[in-house]
Amino acid sequence: MISSSPSGLSGLLSSVINAGRDILARRRQTSMVAPSSDLLAKSTQLIHHRGEASGLALACEVVADYQALDKSNRRAFFEALARDFAADREAVIAAAERYKEDASEVNLGALSRAAEAPRVKLFRRMNMAPEATPVLVKMRAAMIEDLKALPELRAVETDLKHQFISWFNRGFLELRVIDWNTPASILERIIQYESVHAIQGWNDLRSRLSGDRMCFAFFHPAMPDDPLVFVEVALTAGIPSAVAPLIENADVVDDAQRLDTVVFYSISNCHPGLAGVSFGNFLIKQVVEEVGKRFPKMKRFVTLSPVPGFCRWLAKQDTDIDLD
Repeated sequence: MISSSPSGLSGLLSSVINAGRDILARRRQTSMVAPSSDLLAKSTQLIHHRGEASGLALACEVVADYQALDKSNRRAFFEALARDFAADREAVIAAAERYKEDASEVNLGALSRAAEAPRVKLFRRMNMAPEATPVLVKMRAAMIEDLKALPELRAVETDLKHQFISWFNRGFLELRVIDWNTPASILERIIQYESVHAIQGWNDLRSRLSGDRMCFAFFHPAMPDDPLVFVEVALTAGIPSAVAPLIENADVVDDAQRLDTVVFYSISNCHPGLAGVSFGNFLIKQVVEEVGKRFPKMKRFVTLSPVPGFCRWLAKQDTDIDLD
Protein backbone atom coordinates (compact mmCIF):
# COMPACT_ATOMS: atom_id res chain seq x y z
CA MET A 1 0.00 0.00 0.00
CA ILE A 2 1.36 3.44 -0.97
CA SER A 3 1.52 5.91 1.90
CA SER A 4 -0.61 9.05 1.51
CA SER A 5 1.42 10.97 4.10
CA PRO A 6 3.53 13.93 2.90
CA SER A 7 6.74 12.06 3.75
CA GLY A 8 5.54 8.96 1.88
CA LEU A 9 4.57 10.93 -1.21
CA SER A 10 7.83 12.85 -1.07
CA GLY A 11 9.79 9.61 -0.93
CA LEU A 12 7.82 8.20 -3.85
CA LEU A 13 8.44 11.34 -5.91
CA SER A 14 12.16 11.20 -5.11
CA SER A 15 12.26 7.58 -6.28
CA VAL A 16 10.57 8.52 -9.56
CA ILE A 17 13.01 11.41 -10.09
CA ASN A 18 16.02 9.19 -9.38
CA ALA A 19 14.74 6.58 -11.81
CA GLY A 20 14.25 9.31 -14.39
CA ARG A 21 17.80 10.55 -13.89
CA ASP A 22 19.12 7.05 -14.53
CA ILE A 23 17.13 6.91 -17.77
CA LEU A 24 18.44 10.32 -18.85
CA ALA A 25 22.02 9.35 -18.02
CA ARG A 26 21.81 6.29 -20.23
CA ARG A 27 20.38 8.31 -23.12
CA ARG A 28 22.78 11.20 -23.04
CA GLN A 29 26.11 11.83 -24.59
CA THR A 30 28.29 14.19 -22.60
CA SER A 31 28.84 17.61 -24.14
CA MET A 32 30.93 20.61 -23.09
CA VAL A 33 28.71 23.69 -23.42
CA ALA A 34 28.31 26.94 -21.55
CA PRO A 35 25.74 26.88 -18.74
CA SER A 36 23.25 29.18 -20.48
CA SER A 37 23.49 27.27 -23.78
CA ASP A 38 23.10 24.01 -21.90
CA LEU A 39 19.97 25.34 -20.22
CA LEU A 40 18.49 26.33 -23.58
CA ALA A 41 19.24 22.88 -24.99
CA LYS A 42 17.65 21.21 -21.98
CA SER A 43 14.64 23.53 -22.25
CA THR A 44 14.11 22.49 -25.86
CA GLN A 45 14.45 18.84 -24.87
CA LEU A 46 11.92 19.30 -22.08
CA ILE A 47 9.34 20.80 -24.45
CA HIS A 48 9.56 17.81 -26.80
CA HIS A 49 10.32 15.14 -24.21
CA ARG A 50 8.22 12.01 -23.84
CA GLY A 51 8.36 9.86 -20.75
CA GLU A 52 7.03 10.59 -17.28
CA ALA A 53 9.97 9.72 -15.02
CA SER A 54 12.72 11.04 -17.30
CA GLY A 55 10.62 14.13 -18.07
CA LEU A 56 10.27 14.87 -14.36
CA ALA A 57 14.03 14.45 -13.88
CA LEU A 58 14.71 16.75 -16.84
CA ALA A 59 12.31 19.36 -15.41
CA CYS A 60 14.28 19.25 -12.15
CA GLU A 61 17.51 19.86 -14.07
CA VAL A 62 16.06 22.80 -15.98
CA VAL A 63 14.81 24.42 -12.77
CA ALA A 64 18.14 23.84 -10.99
CA ASP A 65 20.15 25.15 -13.95
CA TYR A 66 17.99 28.27 -14.11
CA GLN A 67 18.51 28.95 -10.41
CA ALA A 68 22.28 28.66 -10.90
CA LEU A 69 22.39 31.46 -13.51
CA ASP A 70 23.93 34.78 -12.59
CA LYS A 71 22.10 37.98 -13.53
CA SER A 72 23.79 38.32 -16.92
CA ASN A 73 23.07 34.74 -18.00
CA ARG A 74 19.56 35.00 -16.58
CA ARG A 75 18.88 37.95 -18.86
CA ALA A 76 20.34 36.01 -21.79
CA PHE A 77 17.95 33.16 -20.98
CA PHE A 78 14.99 35.56 -20.84
CA GLU A 79 15.98 37.05 -24.20
CA ALA A 80 16.17 33.54 -25.67
CA LEU A 81 12.68 32.79 -24.35
CA ALA A 82 11.40 35.89 -26.13
CA ARG A 83 13.31 35.26 -29.36
CA ASP A 84 13.62 31.49 -29.81
CA PHE A 85 10.62 30.15 -27.89
CA ALA A 86 7.93 32.38 -29.41
CA ALA A 87 5.07 31.20 -31.60
CA ASP A 88 5.96 30.50 -35.24
CA ARG A 89 4.56 33.51 -37.11
CA GLU A 90 4.20 31.70 -40.42
CA ALA A 91 2.47 28.75 -38.77
CA VAL A 92 0.02 31.10 -37.04
CA ILE A 93 -0.78 32.91 -40.30
CA ALA A 94 -1.27 29.62 -42.15
CA ALA A 95 -3.55 28.26 -39.42
CA ALA A 96 -5.52 31.53 -39.40
CA GLU A 97 -5.99 31.34 -43.17
CA ARG A 98 -7.28 27.78 -42.91
CA TYR A 99 -9.70 28.82 -40.19
CA LYS A 100 -10.80 31.82 -42.26
CA GLU A 101 -11.63 29.49 -45.16
CA ASP A 102 -13.25 26.85 -42.97
CA ALA A 103 -14.31 27.89 -39.46
CA SER A 104 -14.39 24.32 -38.18
CA GLU A 105 -13.57 23.17 -34.66
CA VAL A 106 -10.60 21.26 -36.05
CA ASN A 107 -9.13 24.37 -37.67
CA LEU A 108 -9.86 26.44 -34.56
CA GLY A 109 -7.97 23.92 -32.45
CA ALA A 110 -5.06 24.00 -34.89
CA LEU A 111 -5.00 27.80 -34.74
CA SER A 112 -5.03 27.74 -30.95
CA ARG A 113 -2.11 25.31 -30.85
CA ALA A 114 -0.13 27.34 -33.40
CA ALA A 115 -0.69 30.57 -31.45
CA GLU A 116 0.64 29.13 -28.19
CA ALA A 117 4.33 29.92 -27.80
CA PRO A 118 6.57 26.90 -27.04
CA ARG A 119 7.74 28.67 -23.88
CA VAL A 120 4.25 28.18 -22.42
CA LYS A 121 4.69 24.42 -22.64
CA LEU A 122 8.16 24.87 -21.14
CA PHE A 123 6.71 26.70 -18.12
CA ARG A 124 4.10 23.99 -17.61
CA ARG A 125 6.69 21.24 -17.77
CA MET A 126 9.12 23.07 -15.50
CA ASN A 127 6.30 23.27 -12.98
CA MET A 128 6.29 19.46 -12.73
CA ALA A 129 9.47 19.67 -10.65
CA PRO A 130 9.10 19.81 -6.85
CA GLU A 131 9.27 23.38 -5.50
CA ALA A 132 9.18 24.77 -9.06
CA THR A 133 6.17 27.04 -8.57
CA PRO A 134 7.92 29.58 -6.28
CA VAL A 135 10.91 29.53 -8.65
CA LEU A 136 8.65 30.47 -11.56
CA VAL A 137 7.01 33.19 -9.46
CA LYS A 138 10.45 34.68 -8.77
CA MET A 139 11.33 34.24 -12.45
CA ARG A 140 8.44 36.47 -13.48
CA ALA A 141 9.40 39.02 -10.81
CA ALA A 142 12.89 39.15 -12.34
CA MET A 143 11.40 39.59 -15.82
CA ILE A 144 9.25 42.47 -14.61
CA GLU A 145 12.36 44.13 -13.14
CA ASP A 146 14.11 43.76 -16.51
CA LEU A 147 11.23 45.11 -18.61
CA LYS A 148 12.56 48.66 -18.76
CA ALA A 149 15.87 47.47 -20.23
CA LEU A 150 14.34 44.60 -22.21
CA PRO A 151 10.79 45.52 -23.29
CA GLU A 152 10.67 42.42 -25.50
CA LEU A 153 10.20 40.39 -22.31
CA ARG A 154 6.64 41.71 -22.00
CA ALA A 155 5.25 38.83 -24.07
CA VAL A 156 7.19 36.29 -21.99
CA GLU A 157 6.06 37.57 -18.59
CA THR A 158 2.50 37.86 -19.92
CA ASP A 159 2.57 34.20 -20.96
CA LEU A 160 3.74 33.28 -17.46
CA LYS A 161 1.09 35.51 -15.90
CA HIS A 162 -1.63 33.66 -17.83
CA GLN A 163 -0.31 30.37 -16.44
CA PHE A 164 -0.43 31.78 -12.92
CA ILE A 165 -4.04 32.91 -13.37
CA SER A 166 -4.88 29.25 -13.98
CA TRP A 167 -2.54 27.71 -11.40
CA PHE A 168 -3.54 30.16 -8.65
CA ASN A 169 -7.25 29.83 -9.35
CA ARG A 170 -9.44 30.67 -6.36
CA GLY A 171 -10.41 27.02 -6.02
CA PHE A 172 -6.82 26.14 -5.07
CA LEU A 173 -6.39 28.84 -2.43
CA GLU A 174 -6.65 28.17 1.30
CA LEU A 175 -7.79 30.85 3.74
CA ARG A 176 -5.94 30.80 7.06
CA VAL A 177 -6.18 32.90 10.19
CA ILE A 178 -2.80 34.34 11.15
CA ASP A 179 -2.43 34.51 14.92
CA TRP A 180 0.28 34.24 17.55
CA ASN A 181 0.18 30.43 17.24
CA THR A 182 1.07 30.57 13.54
CA PRO A 183 4.58 29.17 12.83
CA ALA A 184 7.31 31.76 13.36
CA SER A 185 8.58 31.37 9.79
CA ILE A 186 5.20 32.56 8.46
CA LEU A 187 4.98 35.38 11.01
CA GLU A 188 8.41 36.59 9.89
CA ARG A 189 7.12 36.72 6.33
CA ILE A 190 4.08 38.72 7.43
CA ILE A 191 6.45 41.32 8.93
CA GLN A 192 8.58 41.27 5.78
CA TYR A 193 5.69 41.47 3.31
CA GLU A 194 3.60 44.18 5.01
CA SER A 195 3.65 46.90 2.36
CA VAL A 196 1.09 49.43 3.62
CA HIS A 197 1.77 50.03 7.31
CA ALA A 198 5.20 48.70 8.29
CA ILE A 199 5.24 46.32 11.26
CA GLN A 200 7.80 47.51 13.79
CA GLY A 201 9.00 44.18 15.12
CA TRP A 202 7.44 41.33 17.07
CA ASN A 203 5.63 43.42 19.68
CA ASP A 204 3.90 45.44 16.99
CA LEU A 205 2.94 42.25 15.16
CA ARG A 206 1.55 40.69 18.33
CA SER A 207 -0.65 43.71 18.98
CA ARG A 208 -2.07 43.39 15.44
CA LEU A 209 -2.97 39.74 16.03
CA SER A 210 -4.68 40.01 19.42
CA GLY A 211 -7.72 41.58 21.03
CA ASP A 212 -10.00 43.09 18.41
CA ARG A 213 -7.35 42.81 15.67
CA MET A 214 -7.14 39.93 13.20
CA CYS A 215 -5.19 38.89 10.14
CA PHE A 216 -6.22 36.53 7.32
CA ALA A 217 -4.10 35.19 4.46
CA PHE A 218 -4.42 33.11 1.31
CA PHE A 219 -2.01 30.21 0.78
CA HIS A 220 -1.47 27.86 -2.16
CA PRO A 221 -0.65 24.13 -1.88
CA ALA A 222 2.53 24.64 -3.93
CA MET A 223 3.69 27.35 -1.48
CA PRO A 224 2.19 26.15 1.82
CA ASP A 225 4.44 28.20 4.12
CA ASP A 226 4.48 31.40 2.10
CA PRO A 227 1.39 33.67 2.09
CA LEU A 228 0.22 35.07 -1.23
CA VAL A 229 -1.78 37.99 0.14
CA PHE A 230 -2.99 38.97 3.60
CA VAL A 231 -5.40 41.48 5.05
CA GLU A 232 -5.36 43.06 8.51
CA VAL A 233 -8.70 43.68 10.20
CA ALA A 234 -9.84 45.70 13.21
CA LEU A 235 -13.16 45.61 15.04
CA THR A 236 -14.21 49.11 16.09
CA ALA A 237 -17.07 51.05 17.59
CA GLY A 238 -18.23 53.07 14.60
CA ILE A 239 -16.30 53.99 11.47
CA PRO A 240 -12.82 55.38 12.27
CA SER A 241 -11.97 58.77 10.82
CA ALA A 242 -8.29 57.86 10.34
CA VAL A 243 -6.10 54.80 10.12
CA ALA A 244 -3.30 56.08 12.39
CA PRO A 245 -5.13 55.36 15.68
CA LEU A 246 -5.73 51.78 14.54
CA ILE A 247 -1.98 51.31 14.06
CA GLU A 248 -0.71 53.30 17.03
CA ASN A 249 -3.25 51.98 19.54
CA ALA A 250 -3.58 48.42 18.32
CA ASP A 251 -3.20 47.08 21.86
CA VAL A 252 -6.11 49.21 23.15
CA VAL A 253 -9.25 47.08 23.12
CA ASP A 254 -12.66 48.76 22.81
CA ASP A 255 -15.65 47.69 24.87
CA ALA A 256 -16.83 44.50 23.15
CA GLN A 257 -20.47 45.56 23.54
CA ARG A 258 -19.85 48.68 21.45
CA LEU A 259 -18.04 46.98 18.57
CA ASP A 260 -20.17 47.14 15.43
CA THR A 261 -17.77 47.78 12.54
CA VAL A 262 -15.22 45.63 10.72
CA VAL A 263 -12.38 47.71 9.27
CA PHE A 264 -10.02 46.40 6.60
CA TYR A 265 -7.07 48.72 7.13
CA SER A 266 -4.20 46.99 5.31
CA ILE A 267 -3.90 44.49 2.48
CA SER A 268 -0.54 43.33 1.15
CA ASN A 269 0.29 41.30 -1.94
CA CYS A 270 3.37 39.30 -1.07
CA HIS A 271 4.98 38.38 -4.40
CA PRO A 272 5.84 40.81 -7.23
CA GLY A 273 5.88 37.81 -9.57
CA LEU A 274 2.13 37.39 -9.02
CA ALA A 275 1.31 40.99 -9.98
CA GLY A 276 -1.91 41.10 -11.98
CA VAL A 277 -3.20 37.83 -10.54
CA SER A 278 -6.31 38.78 -8.59
CA PHE A 279 -6.30 37.74 -4.94
CA GLY A 280 -7.36 40.76 -2.90
CA ASN A 281 -10.98 40.91 -4.03
CA PHE A 282 -11.54 37.22 -3.31
CA LEU A 283 -9.75 37.50 0.02
CA ILE A 284 -11.85 40.41 1.27
CA LYS A 285 -15.10 38.73 0.22
CA GLN A 286 -14.20 35.53 2.04
CA VAL A 287 -13.00 37.38 5.13
CA VAL A 288 -16.27 39.33 5.23
CA GLU A 289 -18.08 35.99 5.31
CA GLU A 290 -15.72 34.51 7.92
CA VAL A 291 -15.81 37.51 10.26
CA GLY A 292 -19.58 37.75 9.83
CA LYS A 293 -19.90 34.19 11.13
CA ARG A 294 -17.63 34.87 14.10
CA PHE A 295 -19.16 38.23 14.99
CA PRO A 296 -22.78 38.26 13.80
CA LYS A 297 -23.50 41.60 15.52
CA MET A 298 -21.23 43.52 13.15
CA LYS A 299 -23.24 46.10 11.19
CA ARG A 300 -20.66 47.57 8.82
CA PHE A 301 -17.69 46.42 6.77
CA VAL A 302 -15.45 49.28 5.61
CA THR A 303 -11.96 49.88 4.24
CA LEU A 304 -9.43 52.53 5.17
CA SER A 305 -7.01 52.47 2.28
CA PRO A 306 -4.27 54.88 1.18
CA VAL A 307 -4.45 56.39 -2.29
CA PRO A 308 -1.19 55.48 -4.10
CA GLY A 309 0.46 58.50 -5.69
CA PHE A 310 -1.86 61.04 -4.07
CA CYS A 311 0.92 62.99 -2.34
CA ARG A 312 2.94 63.19 -5.57
CA TRP A 313 -0.15 64.42 -7.42
CA LEU A 314 -0.92 66.97 -4.72
CA ALA A 315 2.64 68.33 -4.76
CA LYS A 316 2.40 68.98 -8.52
CA GLN A 317 -0.77 71.08 -8.29
CA ASP A 318 -0.29 74.76 -9.11
CA THR A 319 -3.23 76.02 -7.09
CA ASP A 320 -3.39 76.20 -3.33
CA ILE A 321 -5.79 73.67 -1.87
CA ASP A 322 -7.51 74.33 1.42
CA LEU A 323 -7.35 70.97 3.19
CA ASP A 324 -9.55 72.20 6.02
